[in-house]
Amino acid sequence: MVLFLKKFYDLIVKVSRTKYVTSSGFFNDISHTNVILKEMMKSESAKLSAMARSAKDKSDKYWQRIEKMNMLILI
Repeated sequence: MVLFLKKFYDLIVKVSRTKYVTSSGFFNDISHTNVILKEMMKSESAKLSAMARSAKDKSDKYWQRIEKMNMLILI
């Protein structure tokens, strides 16, 4: 959980310092955060897994699955 919170904090700080936030500028960070959440969902701890699932569900509202994402974001 600490790894995720550290990465999430660093991302928030980075976005907060930028006047013009674009998704492409932070795509790698957002993708890495998604990978961390997926790993946490596999945790043997039911509580940690449930928290990761909840965070992933909320994230998916904005970023969806890569299959459904507009590929222009990668350019």
